[in-house]
Amino acid sequence: MEDIRTRALSCVERFGPLIPIQISKELSTNLIFAGAILSELVSRKSILITNVKKGGSPFYYVRGQEEKLQNLSINLGAREKEIYNSIKDNLVLMDNDLEPWQRVAIREIKDYAVKIDYSLNEINYVFWRWYLLNEQNAIELIKEGLPLEVEPKVENKEEILNEVLVNDDKEKIVEEVKIEEPKIEEVVEEKIEENLNQKILNYFKDSNIKLLGSHIVRKNSETNYEIEISSDIGALKYLAKLKIKKLINDKDLNNALNEGINLGMPVILFSNGMLNKKGREFLAKKSTYIMFKQF
Repeated sequence: MEDIRTRALSCVERFGPLIPIQISKELSTNLIFAGAILSELVSRKSILITNVKKGGSPFYYVRGQEEKLQNLSINLGAREKEIYNSIKDNLVLMDNDLEPWQRVAIREIKDYAVKIDYSLNEINYVFWRWYLLNEQNAIELIKEGLPLEVEPKVENKEEILNEVLVNDDKEKIVEEVKIEEPKIEEVVEEKIEENLNQKILNYFKDSNIKLLGSHIVRKNSETNYEIEISSDIGALKYLAKLKIKKLINDKDLNNALNEGINLGMPVILFSNGMLNKKGREFLAKKSTYIMFKQF
């Protein structure tokens, strides 16, 4: 197992940034094993993972390859690419100066924009620096661009009055809200989730699968489990998902697969529902990367 980890790390060091399918080919193994190995290397901080993706797959790289991340910008959406070009040209951008869509976009390009919280005259500002610009140089640029004194904001009395009236109305509405008894449907859904969760935990125990952690994604609908399965090449981490739904389709499987790819883990999808035709067709094509089990 250690030899495979070494080979995977060496592959990323020589050719990174790479997506999992490229690494699996270099290792002559399937995507499930490659994903598990990459996930472990990321947890050890031996390699890094990008936020930018190609076809739903992130890239893996090592320190020293940061400049190469610019080549991956072709995978950004139109708006993300526009703000990418802006921060690359300007080096530092002030959050308040951005349009609303730009504020959203710049938070999506985490590989290229680094947030800086800066205070002046007891006023807090948010800036973004180009990822290849070190923070000290970014601070110098910020100091050059900010005025030494900032006029205090004068609040409009009419706006304050309106705000008070709105808040007063909200308080009245809250007082009129009555506590309702939980609906029968909600109680039934909670019972289904509780029963399925227990079945899955029993399945893990009976199959000698180690549970590392779990969290509810959507109440009465979806739960994630991080598990560890023993294999001939050592312990492998998997993403196990419980999906409470009568029919599981190709979109459900694809969403689970993409989530696993983002985490660098193969996926096992558990459900009380059946696979529909499109779901079965999808699973037949992607069975190397995702498994399905009905309870």
